[in-house]
Amino acid sequence: KQGLSMLARSKFSIKTLWNRASKKYSAQSKNPIYVFNSLSKTKEPLKLRNNVLYWYSCGPTVYNSAHLGHASSYVNFDIIKRILTNYFHINVVNLMNITDIDDKIIVRSIKEKKNFLDITQFYEKEFLDDLSLLNCVKPSIILRVTDHVEEILKFIQTLVDLKKAYATSSGSVYFDSQNFHIRSFFEQVQTDMDNDSKDNREKRHPYDFALWKARKEDSEPSWPSPWGPGRPGWHIECSTLANVAFGRDIDFHSGGKDLIFPHHHNEMVQCCAFHGIDKWSSFWLHTGHLHLKNDVKMSKSLSNTISIRDMLSKYTTNHFRMFCLLSPYRNNKEFSDDKMVKPVNLVNSFMSFLNLVDKFANKKIKTLEFRANENEVLQKLEGTRKKIHAALSNDFDTCLVIDELTDLVNFMNKNFQSCATIRPVDDFNRHYGCVMSVHNFTKWILEMLGLVFDEEKYKTSSLKIDDIVEPSLKFRNLIRNFALDKDRNLSKEIKMELLQYCDDFRKNLNQSNIEFKDHKTETIWKIKS
Repeated sequence: KQGLSMLARSKFSIKTLWNRASKKYSAQSKNPIYVFNSLSKTKEPLKLRNNVLYWYSCGPTVYNSAHLGHASSYVNFDIIKRILTNYFHINVVNLMNITDIDDKIIVRSIKEKKNFLDITQFYEKEFLDDLSLLNCVKPSIILRVTDHVEEILKFIQTLVDLKKAYATSSGSVYFDSQNFHIRSFFEQVQTDMDNDSKDNREKRHPYDFALWKARKEDSEPSWPSPWGPGRPGWHIECSTLANVAFGRDIDFHSGGKDLIFPHHHNEMVQCCAFHGIDKWSSFWLHTGHLHLKNDVKMSKSLSNTISIRDMLSKYTTNHFRMFCLLSPYRNNKEFSDDKMVKPVNLVNSFMSFLNLVDKFANKKIKTLEFRANENEVLQKLEGTRKKIHAALSNDFDTCLVIDELTDLVNFMNKNFQSCATIRPVDDFNRHYGCVMSVHNFTKWILEMLGLVFDEEKYKTSSLKIDDIVEPSLKFRNLIRNFALDKDRNLSKEIKMELLQYCDDFRKNLNQSNIEFKDHKTETIWKIKS
């Protein structure tokens, strides 16, 4: 009978879980992910074919080292990609291009008297190494422009055949802006005309832009074409590479907001003309600029950049990623030491909480108890989970996610209480299960967003604070316990002096935001938030 009763209960549990899962699936289909589309300037529901998302990312022009402005953009998009992949379980196929032929590359190769490929290969490797240092997931596909000149020429020829582009006597080819109009980012034309469009007499209209640039000097890198030797224009490169991988159907197209016009506008009109459609790419995502105090944006041309490696010599990968998480990806961000205080403290606070729970659950801290009951904790956890789900579904609102996670951790920390005596062995009311469930959820969300808590990985980005604090406290505790040992034949003056040294050590650590409390035989420490 007991076995049948257990079986009946288990069947009921399975049925209940199935019903809940069905409701959850139904709820997700009724409540889609909303993403801000730069083209429509509104949040739109994300609709995918077979749960696959094709994403084209504008990659770097590899003529110089990447700076923190680039890092901010790529980390923000990495966060979104991780949310889509690891939280919403969407199959994301991400293509990034490498622009390895450009005016700036040619200028640098002439200045340094080097082959342009030597320059581009060096900075491409450095860029990909920087992405790895920032813990950015490598794109599914990486395509170089110089590997696909043949496809670019075919794309241009199709536009010429469709009368959407024309060749000039010099051997250049231009897109005919007056022969094709679509709803795009075109309202910005009046103020943001492409540099290539200015003072160019061989074009039919100022808004026409180059698809193929005729060679000016014999020493310039060039490829043969039906119109003469030359090289691709900037905009046609991205259009062609996106079509090589995805054809006419693309879900996300992303870059910094400085690319909206002319680059993304020109990409769009080229592709729409090529395919005979009036919309190309379901969504356009753009990140805000990163700037220093009182600067408009960080830019090589303004000589106000900070290199990624210089930043990582002072802050960890986790610190910078938290900095990115605390602002909407579409917003401009100011970078300074003052602005880094909050992200550093938050990372330390989360690490301290995870460390505390690990020690509590594994009985490494025997004079600590948890006061809240299980129902209270699980209700708080479920409320946090729902709010985080809503935030992630609303244009990837990571600021709200971190706020909710911080509130959950603060709730847990308030319910940890030191006790004067070591907990008895038969104390069965330690709440290990519910406490660890919050630990697991917190760690899962943070790692899903790209923060690193794996010990071996984290050691590569910074020295773990545990490696410093733990040995220091062990040494201090040896001195403190030695002074308090009644069996030691020490004078009162020596004991007091040793204990004073221990207190001074605690005060010094407190100034570095490390707080700890002495108990009968052990010391509990945490990082102040």
